[in-house]
Amino acid sequence: MVAEQKKQNKTGTRQRAGESAEQRVAKDVHERVRTAGLTRIARAVMVVAMAATVGTMATMAPDAHAQYTTDWLANTYGTIAAHVGNGA
Repeated sequence: MVAEQKKQNKTGTRQRAGESAEQRVAKDVHERVRTAGLTRIARAVMVVAMAATVGTMATMAPDAHAQYTTDWLANTYGTIAAHVGNGA
């Protein structure tokens, strides 16, 4: 009966009292891999969203020479002008 009772380990996941150390490690590794995969997906989604945002901002820039367009982007969104490709 005691072996069938569930207890909580340090990570907060539930396990059976009779579970071996190898089984606990395997479960922990599986959980870390699953979580890392979600993190990679979230990063990829964020990169795509940021690229779309920058592309949209560039199309909203006033009509001018390319140098002045990068000045406008830098001044409007608070970046240093030298970092967006001009010599200002």
